[in-house]
Amino acid sequence: MALRKVQPAFDNLDKLKMFIDDRSGGAFETSIRIDQWIDDMVSANNRCPVVKKSSSAGAKIVFVAPHVVDIQPIAPGQFFSSFRRGLPALVVHLFINGGQWKVAHQVEEWIIDIQQ
Repeated sequence: MALRKVQPAFDNLDKLKMFIDDRSGGAFETSIRIDQWIDDMVSANNRCPVVKKSSSAGAKIVFVAPHVVDIQPIAPGQFFSSFRRGLPALVVHLFINGGQWKVAHQVEEWIIDIQQ
């Protein structure tokens, strides 16, 4: 996904989450969670809004710089996110990848509306 520069009014996690909640109309579950989908050491400072359609289809929004976000497809459920490496990860990824990208593209369309 492309990096998007958002308006200053949406410069923090809470404001961005509220915007996504409003735009989704309840069709998606949104939350702010610790970013467990990175390979680096996870800390409480690595939080991101997570948009969840199902346990296997979702997207995370990461601030990569002030006012700049990246939208990444993820598997928000604990079961699916535990498969990260090896053959099981590849098989699971093949089955759930399409739904993740659909959610990520939907979130990107919403973010375009608040792009600077």
